Amino acid sequence: MTVQFIGVIENATGNMEPNRFANKHLFILSESISYLEMQAFAKEIAQQRGGLGILGSVRKLTYGGKASKFQKNTLLITNHIVYEQMKAHVEEYLKKDDKHFHIPVSNGLILTAKKDGTIESTSGGSPAILIASARIRKGVKDVYHFTGWSKDTSSDAAEAEFLIPWWMDLHDHETPDELSPTGLSKVTPRA
Repeated sequence: MTVQFIGVIENATGNMEPNRFANKHLFILSESISYLEMQAFAKEIAQQRGGLGILGSVRKLTYGGKASKFQKNTLLITNHIVYEQMKAHVEEYLKKDDKHFHIPVSNGLILTAKKDGTIESTSGGSPAILIASARIRKGVKDVYHFTGWSKDTSSDAAEAEFLIPWWMDLHDHETPDELSPTGLSKVTPRA
């Protein structure tokens, strides 16, 4: 069965999946982006979505906009790895239409953006639970709306917080010494 999220955009350049509601809620950025860059991007998204004037239609094409009657939206900024994990979770656990379906987000930034362009709250990069509306239609598991989020306080998530997050970009840079079982050759153990 196919899994799709509505309103997915990659690097704020174009849609990856169907976007029937002309709004964007899931932004997938490069794995090498820093957390500070992610925070700046979140602020930009919120401001652009709340923007008015002549540029409104351009902003809407890129970031989504104010077409909704709701006063705030739940938005997620993450990477391809987490996106694929989320899709796998939907594939495995969504068995029927569910307006409060919980999807774990191991890394990324979830924010509540108000209609005026301000950010009400963010997950701060900690593991979180995305609350979504999801349904099954004609062989497709469809996540069509984010209805909120909460911090993930499960024991698995608490342990995961001690791992190096993807946005710190510290992976795959080890030297042969660091990979050796004895550690760094120039460092002697304490007596």
